[in-house]
Amino acid sequence: MHEIAHIFILDIPYHADKEYSYFVPSVIRDSVLPGVLVEVPFGKSNRRMTGVVVELTDSEPDDRTKPITRVLSDEVLLTEELLGLCKFVKEYTLCTFGEAVRAVLPSGAMSK
Repeated sequence: MHEIAHIFILDIPYHADKEYSYFVPSVIRDSVLPGVLVEVPFGKSNRRMTGVVVELTDSEPDDRTKPITRVLSDEVLLTEELLGLCKFVKEYTLCTFGEAVRAVLPSGAMSK
């Protein structure tokens, strides 16, 4: 089985704000955990976008599943409780998941 990461893209419009599935390459498998920031190719042009891993599952990827490019944060930025809070804020206030993450984290935590 292969590991699949379910990721919310941070800087995305509301109408496209949902979980996307990405393949976790074996090289970075130990670093990819729920709550970690990752860089992924997004859309037809494979534009590099920042996302947050919200869940990992063992399933078989299909032909269109793209791999995660790299891990951006050394440690987990969002715990399970903070991920749940971000999902709640997203649904309750009708904001994007990225806006909820920026509201929960301190401003310096997302700087590269």
